[in-house]
Amino acid sequence: MDIRSFPMIQAGSLNDISGTVCPDNSPCPSEYSCLLTPTGVYGCCPFPQGLSCADGKRCCPDGYKCSDDGSSCTRHTEVSVVGAVICPDQESECPDETTCCELPDGSWGCCPMVNAVCCDDKLHCCPEGTRCDTAHSKCLSHESETPMWGKLLARKRAAWENDKVPKVESVVCPDGKSQCQDGATCCLMQSGKYGCCPLPNAVCCTDHEHCCPAASTCDLEHNTCTSASGETQLLKKIPAVIRDVICPDMQTKCPSETTCCELPSGSYGCCPMPQAVCCEDHEHCCPEGTTCDLAAGTCDKGGFSVPWLEKVPALMSEPNEEKCDDQKSCPDGNTCCKLSTGEWACCPLPHVRNAYK
Repeated sequence: MDIRSFPMIQAGSLNDISGTVCPDNSPCPSEYSCLLTPTGVYGCCPFPQGLSCADGKRCCPDGYKCSDDGSSCTRHTEVSVVGAVICPDQESECPDETTCCELPDGSWGCCPMVNAVCCDDKLHCCPEGTRCDTAHSKCLSHESETPMWGKLLARKRAAWENDKVPKVESVVCPDGKSQCQDGATCCLMQSGKYGCCPLPNAVCCTDHEHCCPAASTCDLEHNTCTSASGETQLLKKIPAVIRDVICPDMQTKCPSETTCCELPSGSYGCCPMPQAVCCEDHEHCCPEGTTCDLAAGTCDKGGFSVPWLEKVPALMSEPNEEKCDDQKSCPDGNTCCKLSTGEWACCPLPHVRNAYK
């Protein structure tokens, strides 16, 4: 998914509105980030977090990388949300970044790590590259020994899920901007942003770095999760994915930390800053808290001004709901079904048969 890169301005070249100070003490406008360019000087990128392109004149938002010529930004492949792990019975699944391990009764459980070693007792597991010492409940390697990990029950897949490619789902975090893959839990990190614990209903530890399975407690002193069934090792969170901004037409979207603004055509464009002011000419925008001066082509506040920004076209958003008719719709993964009254209702399964059609 590509978007056009955004122009930077040289730090210290403009009167500042509220002020972001770069390491060399040169200022950037409010809502901009200071970026060191390949030429050795600082530039101001119109995002709270950004990445300077190789030409030193353009930048991309956080989560994207610059093309070789600096003209466009491509979403990092590592931030895409992925699906679940299908167990060997083809009927059970575990959250992504976990491992299916067989349980004593022949069903499947989930070990909360990638490429885990499934222990012979069929109750525990160990990290990749270690071996299970079931007699002492330890995971052993040449360098260290750690407590064994307990498994969680795998989820049984519904019959209809085996008839199609599993759909990618996500958990939206409380900030409304971040998301974790389905089956994970949002937990605050030390940075104040959200991270993802690769377990459902997990316990977020107070150090804002680790988490534990549901119904357990964090023992930070011993680096373990304690529950009635025993101890497991603390889990490390991973950064959450920043969601795209869905525009009011529900058909187009803009990158995170940008604002949807209507274009002269009536479609939507993206202003490269959050909570931006959309100018009345439908072509430009300004930072939050400023006003558009259409005659001067600037963004003004309290006697200070910065050049306004041009919008870039928004991207088409993948449909996230099922349309029943021109006025009614159901959430994605549901089926529109007519009631005996003729009204539409939503059945919480895809592709079901409607008795009243």
